[in-house]
Amino acid sequence: MSHMYLLKRGKTYYFNRRIRTKMLRLSLGLSNKSEANIIATRLFVFTNSCIRRGMNYEQIKSLAKEEAQRLHDEWLERHFMGEPLSEATIDHESEVQIDFQKMLYEGLVAPDQIQDALAQVLYVSLREKTMGEWQRPDRILSALDNSKAIIGSLPPEGLKPISTFIDDYIQSRDESGKATTEETKSKKRFEIAEFVKLIGDLPLSEIGIKQAEEFRRLLRKLPPNRENRKDFKEMSVKEILALDLPKDQCLSDTHVRRTLIGLNSYFTWLCNRKFISLNPFSDVTVSAETNSYVRFSVTDLSVLFKDGVYSLGDSNSTASRWWLMLLALYSGARLSELCQLLISDVQCIDGVLCLVITDEDESQKVKTKAAKRYVPVHTDLLGLGFEDYVKQVQASDRQRLLPSVWTGSSKAGKAASTWFARYRTKHFPQLEGENKVFHSFRHTLIQTAMKAGVDMSKLQQMVGHEPSLLGSTKTYIGDGFPVTMLAEELAKVSFPDIDLEWLLANNWRCIKKP
Repeated sequence: MSHMYLLKRGKTYYFNRRIRTKMLRLSLGLSNKSEANIIATRLFVFTNSCIRRGMNYEQIKSLAKEEAQRLHDEWLERHFMGEPLSEATIDHESEVQIDFQKMLYEGLVAPDQIQDALAQVLYVSLREKTMGEWQRPDRILSALDNSKAIIGSLPPEGLKPISTFIDDYIQSRDESGKATTEETKSKKRFEIAEFVKLIGDLPLSEIGIKQAEEFRRLLRKLPPNRENRKDFKEMSVKEILALDLPKDQCLSDTHVRRTLIGLNSYFTWLCNRKFISLNPFSDVTVSAETNSYVRFSVTDLSVLFKDGVYSLGDSNSTASRWWLMLLALYSGARLSELCQLLISDVQCIDGVLCLVITDEDESQKVKTKAAKRYVPVHTDLLGLGFEDYVKQVQASDRQRLLPSVWTGSSKAGKAASTWFARYRTKHFPQLEGENKVFHSFRHTLIQTAMKAGVDMSKLQQMVGHEPSLLGSTKTYIGDGFPVTMLAEELAKVSFPDIDLEWLLANNWRCIKKP
């Protein structure tokens, strides 16, 4: 560690480093150069990691202070809980510190061991400093005076509970166009409420990384929908935690990750308004596997489109459901996109009949900007009478292309998703446990298209994915490829195991319900 990052003012050493356009200067509270050099080394490595994560100056400054104290504070808590260190332990850790110091100075520490070595060196140094304060009460008084000065410098908002600003936060998102539905607002309120239930409605200034990590730990031990389930709703959080439920009965890592992302967003908003200087959730998350839905096999497809709705023997058959699954398979569209389609969203563009996925109607929403698109209708669907179906629905004065799967709920596709889950259990129980769900139609189209040699950039446009293959050139794609080119690529896709003759003989015209 070069001394260039050490600055001495009077008898005190400071860590002094320029971060982009600002100077980061932290008092180390030490007059011993050797000890100051050790702590400065730790801070140098830590600020490097912060810079790599793209943190700004204020975040680096705040996190550096907290990191420098974390191990020390854990020891202090144990000490006052009746677990004082023995003389033998103190002597041993001091020896380890000396060994680590020597190894660090001589460059004998492997790169992946540097953080642990420095943490131990810093911890021992800070612990000895605190124990020295107990022997010199005047140092404690000086530290208390400094603490009062720090508290006095906090913005008044930082002393208010975490729940104080949730309405302002939601309103701010509304005004920026980020949260326009009641469902999204409810989720944001729920995320803050969860933190209050598990950790408490603490003042913002008292919420640090320790509280964020504790919230994550507790959340991962709780069951889903606990307040509405008969076996948990009468129990306190403490009682539920005491059950030590197995992981498969607890909230999924995906759910926990989304909750942490929500809190990270809230605290980022607070940071941007200078209510706090540190976002405690900026580096607190969990690894969560994405839902790796399985594509339908050729055997699955041959059965799916010859039974249930397609055998005309299901009392719950409707023409909308008959077309829903076929449209999902041949277009790769998301369930919500199909359920919210209007009759007017079926358009002939440059001689190609297309589904227009859009959010122009107030009842429609799309997942991303790329989700707004034109999807050619596959020739197999045209052969099954899709144009006639559109005309029939139009003649009935209905607005929705699939009227019986649209419920007008806050989330398009929610009712259809529930129906398909029950439909699959009733007619195709062999698919349960294989993670084959409605979204599997989308996966099946994408993977079949890839095997058929469909151009990847055109496939991405058809299914509403960001054009990642185009790299920086995606800036210039404008409205994308013309639908005539998309139709040519989609024509390469076929599902020979689907009996189209059977579907023609048992088609939607035989179903009275729309």
